[in-house]
Amino acid sequence: MSDIENSYMGMGSFVWWFGVVESRDDPLHLGRCKIRFFGAHSANKNEIATEDLEWAHPVVPFGSNTVKPPAEGEHVFGFMADGKNGKFPILLGTVPGIPEEFEESNTGFSDPYTEEQKAEAGFPRAVANSRITTNASGPNVTTKTPARYPTKHLNEPTTHRLARPSRADEGENYLGIRASSIEETPISFQRKNRVSGIKTSNGTFWNEPFPSYNAKYPYNYVIYGESGHTIEIDDTAGFERVQISHRTGSTLEFLPTGSVKQKTFNHKYDVTMGNSKEYVNGDKSETVQGDSYIRVNGKLVIEADSIEFISTSDLKLKGKNINATSLQDINLHADNNIRGTAIKQMDLRGETKFGAFGGLGGAALSSSTRAVVQATESVKISAATVFTVGLTSMIDTVITNVLPPVVVLPNSPEAAQPASRYNRAVANNLVKTTSSNRKEFTDVFANANTSVALTSG
Repeated sequence: MSDIENSYMGMGSFVWWFGVVESRDDPLHLGRCKIRFFGAHSANKNEIATEDLEWAHPVVPFGSNTVKPPAEGEHVFGFMADGKNGKFPILLGTVPGIPEEFEESNTGFSDPYTEEQKAEAGFPRAVANSRITTNASGPNVTTKTPARYPTKHLNEPTTHRLARPSRADEGENYLGIRASSIEETPISFQRKNRVSGIKTSNGTFWNEPFPSYNAKYPYNYVIYGESGHTIEIDDTAGFERVQISHRTGSTLEFLPTGSVKQKTFNHKYDVTMGNSKEYVNGDKSETVQGDSYIRVNGKLVIEADSIEFISTSDLKLKGKNINATSLQDINLHADNNIRGTAIKQMDLRGETKFGAFGGLGGAALSSSTRAVVQATESVKISAATVFTVGLTSMIDTVITNVLPPVVVLPNSPEAAQPASRYNRAVANNLVKTTSSNRKEFTDVFANANTSVALTSG
């Protein structure tokens, strides 16, 4: 044999091996595993302990700088890079199967950890059940104690359950999938926590779409984590979908129709450090079970063909200045009262009309304020019964073009002389009145300590 044949690693005989992973706690973090080889090692750990096994280096896809080593207890396959010397094993991959039993932790060719040791060491915990809550406090999640491999796979394939669901008869399934065959998976949690009967602002209701899962082996490619996270790329005919699911059930799903469903079982945070644009070709509906708050540090502009605000309780507007402009009419309607209050001055300009089926009242709150109704042409104040002006202080009140019946009621019941001023206004034909309401004015003014001037426009 030539020198190159003696020195070149690949020129010798190919030595392959088959074994069981007993440790993946690689101190170099390279994805290496300690593997007990069938035929080369004994199951008796007194002959060779787990820590004395050689580290097997994994082979990873080109471009990948991250590797997830197989778990303790999994069956793996590889070869010896140094041939018969057997000191440099290369790990090529795992070998799936249907485990029927497992050895005790102190026996070779098995998971060396007990459940108590796994829990204490912080091994991943799978989710047994996840239920959403309606008080926004997050889901109620029940986790499982880390189990020895292959406890959850006994008498069933080690292939992930979402890749190989079983079918069932009507009534025991959704889209033909037996519920027990995908139990304790994110799809199972999503089915059990579907939200329905969501009311919109236009009075209609809608339901959360069911998970479109209806996988058929071997068309659903599943990547999964030990705690329950899954990524599915499903090419099942008629149910083609892509889904990323958290162990609790939160999910991003691309449905067979191309629709997208996003659901979180807990809080959601969306942070954009640049600009954000959103376009909706159809309708958009948003329902918030609790309160909703919007803060814009700049300017908020809302443009629509029509805007409607509906509140089953109070509706409040507050701002430094509130300017309302209508190209046509502004209509205010109240089943009870409409009240307007200005601490200083209230101006109504234009052809202004006040109408009421009951009473219509206006008030100036102090001697430093006044209520002004002014028009360049006319101001009409009408009431179906009686229009009342209440005077609370020494204020000159000017009433023009008064149509009967009118009652002016001062709140100072002290004797004074304003009746003579009123009589002069009537005598000078400044106020058109009848004998009936003349008497009402005279009787009232005779007991008032208020200066009242009635003049015509």
